Amino acid sequence: MARLIEKSPSAGKALGRLLHNPWIILLSMVVGVIIGNTHKELAIALSPLGSLYLTLLQMCVLPIMITAVIAGLGNLFRTGKATLYLKRMIAIYGLGLCLVAVASLSIALLIKPGKQLTEGDKTIISEQLAKAETAKTLETEANPNKAMGKVVDFLANIVPANVFAAMSKGQNLAVLFFCLALGVALGKSKVEGANITLKVLEAANEALLMIVTWTMYGLPFGLCCLLAGYIAQTGLSILVVLIKFILLYCLISLVLMIIYSLIIWRRSGQHYFQTWLALREPLLIAFSTRSSFAAMPATLTNLHEKLKMNKQTVDLLVPVGIMLNPAGSVVHYCLIAVFMSQLYGLPFGAEQFIITIITSIGASIAATGVPSIATLGLLPMVLNPLGLPINVGMLLVAAVDTVIDTIITMLNIHGNCAAASLIADKQALAGKP
Repeated sequence: MARLIEKSPSAGKALGRLLHNPWIILLSMVVGVIIGNTHKELAIALSPLGSLYLTLLQMCVLPIMITAVIAGLGNLFRTGKATLYLKRMIAIYGLGLCLVAVASLSIALLIKPGKQLTEGDKTIISEQLAKAETAKTLETEANPNKAMGKVVDFLANIVPANVFAAMSKGQNLAVLFFCLALGVALGKSKVEGANITLKVLEAANEALLMIVTWTMYGLPFGLCCLLAGYIAQTGLSILVVLIKFILLYCLISLVLMIIYSLIIWRRSGQHYFQTWLALREPLLIAFSTRSSFAAMPATLTNLHEKLKMNKQTVDLLVPVGIMLNPAGSVVHYCLIAVFMSQLYGLPFGAEQFIITIITSIGASIAATGVPSIATLGLLPMVLNPLGLPINVGMLLVAAVDTVIDTIITMLNIHGNCAAASLIADKQALAGKP
């Protein structure tokens, strides 16, 4: 009898499996959309609970990134593999983002999403923008020096004058720079205490991931509240107005995600559908929370435990990739450039094609880690070289952003997983040290 009790699953574990079931999670998202569309007062009342859950989910994200990057890079230097991985990161991130930009621009130029937008459609977009209270962020005229200023500010802010201030302000690129520097220093240090420090960081990272695992039990309820509040505030009219643009973005994202899944499948050596199942949790979190950092803990855990990737390798590649490999954001900026040029009937030749590739990648990396609506400030970097009006561009982006930011985040996470599987060597993919 004792053996039967010991082997039988506990009520807590059974409940955990139920709450983590992908069908339960999808059902909670559907319920949230229905509540937001049919019971707006209830949805608005639930919205703060969704925001509270998102805050709880993000609570450990920055500490996880710090401990993961420092320990991961430090251990790689200890094993002598750091230089190899850094070279691979530069090559794969750079080439990958360029290919994403080329594919996005080519498909957009073929399908022409910027045609046939009526004045009535523009009115709906304007109303949507007013609801989001983002009118104060718009510029009334193009400023050619603004884009250059953003680039200079971006480069200057990479190096933190005060790393603790950078942490408190959410300046994740500056924090990442500090973590990379400290990880290299600990990896190169000959002092015995360096090994102890790396072990402590690894233990802290494990504890933080455990906390995140606990918070995941509330995922269905949190997603339901988040989506209910989101739909109640934005409505569904914007989906109808810009349906062609949204469907194009979905098409490009689907093509890229199929390619990413094929890469992960071939590199992991596991069944193709098993790779999708292994990443369903981080992808659902990314889709619903619109935060790559909120999905980072689940990404780290699933790549290591379900796809058997080496933990040290994953701990380094995933946080760095989130910052430097924003494939979804590149698609976004490329489509906006093509959409705007077609809307105003301006030519989009080879010169504009190359310029957009460069500026979209630069703006995407600069926008990493900031709130989605804040990416409006980087639009001049993309639109100014093409001679496109900034104010209308920001208006359209603000309206579309509330709808497709979920897909952008999911694509960023999936692309990051594919890049990690390419960068990691076969030994690391096998889960060996």
